[in-house]
Amino acid sequence: MATQAGISDGPGEMMGNAGPGMLAGLRVIEIADERAEYTGLLLAGLGAEVIKIEPPEGNATRRIGPFFEDQPGLERSLFFWNYNRNKKSVVLDLREPPENAGAREDLLRLLGGADILLDASCGALNTALGLDRAAINTRFPALVTARMTPFGDDGPWSDFKGSDLIHLALGGVMMNCGYDPDPNLEYDTPPVAPQVWHAYHIAGEQLATGIIAALIHRERSGEGQDVSVAIHEAVSKNPEQDIMYWVMRRVPLWRLTNRHAAELPNHSPGICHTKDGRWFITHGMGARDLKNLVPLLSKYGAQADLQPPPPDADLRARQVPGTAGSDETRAHMLDVVQRFVRAWTYRDMPWREAQDAGLLWAPLRKPHENALDEHWLTRKTCADVEHPELGRSFRYPTSKWLATKTSWQVGRRAASPSTASVSSPSSGARRPTCQLVLLLSHLLVG
Repeated sequence: MATQAGISDGPGEMMGNAGPGMLAGLRVIEIADERAEYTGLLLAGLGAEVIKIEPPEGNATRRIGPFFEDQPGLERSLFFWNYNRNKKSVVLDLREPPENAGAREDLLRLLGGADILLDASCGALNTALGLDRAAINTRFPALVTARMTPFGDDGPWSDFKGSDLIHLALGGVMMNCGYDPDPNLEYDTPPVAPQVWHAYHIAGEQLATGIIAALIHRERSGEGQDVSVAIHEAVSKNPEQDIMYWVMRRVPLWRLTNRHAAELPNHSPGICHTKDGRWFITHGMGARDLKNLVPLLSKYGAQADLQPPPPDADLRARQVPGTAGSDETRAHMLDVVQRFVRAWTYRDMPWREAQDAGLLWAPLRKPHENALDEHWLTRKTCADVEHPELGRSFRYPTSKWLATKTSWQVGRRAASPSTASVSSPSSGARRPTCQLVLLLSHLLVG
């Protein structure tokens, strides 16, 4: 369709990696382990200065593998590299006895010049400072304190410990991941946990959102506040469709192999195996898909007994994958598609032709294939980060979107623990207002 004169067909030139960060001018003090380091990474990527507080022996996450060349070391943890890129590091021994208050005073000085305290210590920081949460908020009234705990501050589970696996299980996510039931509709295999650290990513995204909301409030009122995310609560809100199915219809869902959980079980996966052992996903098997599918398969003599939908079929919409009811007609369509895909190698399968025909088909890629793809490199999704100590660079995922005024900040490799002091602004000075807060404040006021 032709573009009207004078009307742009896009947002304009994107900044790529060249612009300032959305949170430029803000300082974050991070006291976090594997639970909240992802939140700190998000804030650093958005342009905030993130200062990570580590004990003299280095943060415990420096000991989480895998390690570069399978050789353990505080500077060789790939986990630590990934979640602590673009942060600074300061060593403070907060376990010192009360009579040696140097580390405590250093941290209080840092907090006096900070905008955000990211705290996943579950109360250990309050003990070290000798200040409860209310006292910290009183002493630093403009500070946004962002805390992540396993189960929250109160309630019968508040003192329980947790882990990524525990939260994925208790939160219900694992019940959606695994294999079909057997022909008797009984599960003969256990649930499968999704990608490791998944729970902390869910909670981390929610905490970052809460932090930005608190910054907007502070821009209007001058007031900081305490923002708390319980990992269990965050994960429990994110098990796909289960909650709404139960709330609206009191219907539990079945976990199914490589596809969305569904109200009725079936044995027709939506992913298809090529002859050389790779996979494609082939979502959508309603009337609209059938209309587009039959001509494509007919071109290759692979339509079997499939026929176009009747003239009175509703072709106006496609159901969201995973929400369509299952029946033998849809299952048969999937079986015919499975046979078609098995006739091709991964490289030659005509999935682009299927997409041109309006079908939701796509290859299942290996992670490194995306990191090497020219499309994602053009969009600055990944960037090469220098590791001078190794004389080489490594490719990291560094950007979540493109914008016309700001950029995700790539930064340097994860810092080594440092005992160097970090300056803090004078107590009366306000740090510059960040780009994102200004923008959102104007939008909300307007």
